[in-house]
Amino acid sequence: MSAQYGDNTVDVVPNSGDRTQFFAPVRSKQLRPLVGFLYADTHLKGLDSTLAALQIVRERMPDLRMISFGSQQPNARLALPKAAEFFRLPP
Repeated sequence: MSAQYGDNTVDVVPNSGDRTQFFAPVRSKQLRPLVGFLYADTHLKGLDSTLAALQIVRERMPDLRMISFGSQQPNARLALPKAAEFFRLPP
């Protein structure tokens, strides 16, 4: 915040989660790799980088499963790969 916006009066709040509510037992890997990601076309969210990375990964793993979610429908400017599944406002 200081370097980019000149705001020196900020606090850092690290990511956290309630590990009693959000946990997963140890498990083996799936046979078909899966990646999930947020679809948001706000530049700050970096969807353009996500889509570029997915293109590289799919060259090596053509059967990669992709699931995306978001509050808005995907648009042509930041189109999802045809094989991606999209869920608008999932419960």
